[in-house]
Amino acid sequence: MKVWRDLKNKIFKKRKQKMKKNIVYIFLLGIILGIILIFIFEVWMKRNFYFFPYDNSIEKINHYGNPIKKIKINNQVIIVEEVASPEKRAKGLSGREDKDICSDCGMLFVFPDSGKYYFVMREMRFPLDFIFIRGEEVVDTFENIAPNFQGLITSDKKADKVLEIKAGKNREWGIKKGDKVLFLN
Repeated sequence: MKVWRDLKNKIFKKRKQKMKKNIVYIFLLGIILGIILIFIFEVWMKRNFYFFPYDNSIEKINHYGNPIKKIKINNQVIIVEEVASPEKRAKGLSGREDKDICSDCGMLFVFPDSGKYYFVMREMRFPLDFIFIRGEEVVDTFENIAPNFQGLITSDKKADKVLEIKAGKNREWGIKKGDKVLFLN
């Protein structure tokens, strides 16, 4: 009887140890999966600029806190990140990577009044095209401004909005002075 009890205790002890190991493994696997899911969610949130702009049901806000809007110039729909506060206009696209902006996307700087506004390429990591807009009309364009450009980018015409897009898109889309700008949302 004692032999049987000892054998039973040994078996149960081994099973308990095995269960403890399995629980530890399951716990560690759960932590690893949780970390992976958090990472995927973070990447997804950073890319919402790509995933959500075509949904008109509500105004979208990207992870920078900027509204996502649509404009149309020359039958080209452009998804824009709108910045209107002085702080956000000062920051602009500085510090972002080329891959952070989709090919049909840009940043629309909205000013309270028409005026002459100056832009710099501070902390830029890729070249840009600039489109100066007054009301609903393109008043000036600048193409392929290098990220290391040290001067000021400004128009001799007054503008109340400026659109920054990836270099080459202005030419590709055929945008020129006098083109009409349609604000879709």
